[in-house]
Amino acid sequence: MNLNNWFEKGIPSNIYLSSMQVYKEHIEYILDAFDVRKKDDALFQKLREKQLRVIVLTEERSKDAMVNVPILLKIAAVANIGVRMLYRDKHTELVNQYLTNGSYRSIPMFIFIDKKGGEKAVWGPRAPIAQQIVNQLYEELLPKDDLQKTLMIGKIVDHYADNAVLWNDIYEDIVKTLQAIE
Repeated sequence: MNLNNWFEKGIPSNIYLSSMQVYKEHIEYILDAFDVRKKDDALFQKLREKQLRVIVLTEERSKDAMVNVPILLKIAAVANIGVRMLYRDKHTELVNQYLTNGSYRSIPMFIFIDKKGGEKAVWGPRAPIAQQIVNQLYEELLPKDDLQKTLMIGKIVDHYADNAVLWNDIYEDIVKTLQAIE
């Protein structure tokens, strides 16, 4: 599948970020506080030579996007990867090609493509450590009503928004995906 048209339909990340209404302050905080690792400079040079781009399937209300997107943007900046955002709910034709476990429209999904529009790698919707955190919170706070669901969402947001160890785990998982690109 040629993904160039989807990339062109996407919103540049700076426009996406400036128009955000939800979790904007969290994303800005992570962008300010997180940095890529010097040990990965050789990988970033290799990626610059490949002239990759990435389509980000997202929605601004996504807690996972809140933590994963700024880390991706930091990687993209040093690896010179073009980034375009597509709203999941407006682009179901593409989203349905990237379902989690074959049936879930989970986000964010990062679709890395080459200059010809060919898919090179896909990452998302969350790193394994983030999945463990979510599973644990669901077990502890299994939402029985709206109040408990709100409390659980708040705990997830708090855990994601200010957890540099988690950010590093997410970073390493994305880097692992990028290292596999030939």
